[in-house]
Amino acid sequence: MAHWQSIAGIDCITNIVDDSETCVVLFHGYGADANDLAPLEGFLDREQKASWIFPQGPMEVIIGPHMTGRAWFDIDIQALEQAMMRGEYRDLTQAQPPGLDAMSEQGEEFLRQLQKNHSNVIIGGFSQGAMLATAITLRAEKKPEALVVLSGALVNESQWKIWAQMENLQGIPLFQSHGENDALLDPKQAVQLFQLLKKAGMKGKMYQFKGGHEIPPTILTQLNEFLKNIIL
Repeated sequence: MAHWQSIAGIDCITNIVDDSETCVVLFHGYGADANDLAPLEGFLDREQKASWIFPQGPMEVIIGPHMTGRAWFDIDIQALEQAMMRGEYRDLTQAQPPGLDAMSEQGEEFLRQLQKNHSNVIIGGFSQGAMLATAITLRAEKKPEALVVLSGALVNESQWKIWAQMENLQGIPLFQSHGENDALLDPKQAVQLFQLLKKAGMKGKMYQFKGGHEIPPTILTQLNEFLKNIIL
């Protein structure tokens, strides 16, 4: 049964399966919270073969009148909205988002804690959560079993390239998806991320779909197949 738990200082919704070697972690996007991706467990692991963890971002952010959500690190909302109004994308490849380094460092410790009890830890996320999962994977000494990038993008390219060259990513399974009509994060910057990870030795596919900033049923079906091969 799912319950709240703190792991390496990060509050999470957890559903731990006794004696399971595999643990799947999904980080939510900006403005959402731990509950946002939790329903995916029932679709992606119907036989409950893996433990599932849905972390909650430490930052509280305003997403509307009398409405708040959570985030992992700061983003320039005003610049993002202005770019969208112009029908353009912000170039995030050169951005160094405030708080991402500190959060990914804490994420490394989070991953280490999970790896003490699970031999196979899969990490991933949606949007900002996908960026965090990627940063953790790039800088972690002991790599996760696989990486899932849902509507993510390449940020801080110069640093990520250094990490990708220094750390052993050879053969680690990668699942990446992105909407061709994503108005928030540039599909081209997502492709750049995929190319960086593939060049570093990760193996996998990028699934592009006709849609926006979302996780459509077709992608969930593909992700289900991807996870099945690892969980089994």
